[in-house]
Amino acid sequence: MGDEKMIKVGVAGRFSCEDEYWDEKGNSELYEIYISHGDCIQSIQFQYVVEGTLVLSEVHGICNGPKFNLIRFNYPSEFLTGISGDCLANQKLSSLTITTNKRSYGPFGRFTNAHHFDLQFGNSRQFGGFYGYCDKTRNNYVAALGVYLKLSNKMEINPGDCILIERELTEDDSCTCFEINDPCTGRRRKNV
Repeated sequence: MGDEKMIKVGVAGRFSCEDEYWDEKGNSELYEIYISHGDCIQSIQFQYVVEGTLVLSEVHGICNGPKFNLIRFNYPSEFLTGISGDCLANQKLSSLTITTNKRSYGPFGRFTNAHHFDLQFGNSRQFGGFYGYCDKTRNNYVAALGVYLKLSNKMEINPGDCILIERELTEDDSCTCFEINDPCTGRRRKNV
């Protein structure tokens, strides 16, 4: 991880100060996600790749739902690009969809469209870990979920977007012409 700067996005869901907070900042290389669910997201757990080794996170919530799904990413080419879903007023995530650069998984739980959330962070490797809350006062289910995003330290330039303008004089110094040089593609064209 080093000195990478991150921002917190979310938190999606509803939580109170009595709820249990958990944080997995820096765990950005997802290999698998385990989701226990029924009418809501009852638990979530992650398996990460850390320095070439698989590392299992703690279970967040209680894994006693009537349904269980394992999401295995096609590591390393597949990576997380977003999460979306719904939350209920009683501090539960009712549904969750996981989006990668290759496909979507879910929705898991029960779609309600009560309080919809949609956290999308582009088609690049900016995911920097999860954080969230479990409802300790009622049933210990997942109440809220958020992500860390790694801030990019390199500017991405799309070919064709960068243009350098050079000024040239004609042989008789009678007019000034501008030559447009696109250093991204190497193409040159002349504007008069």
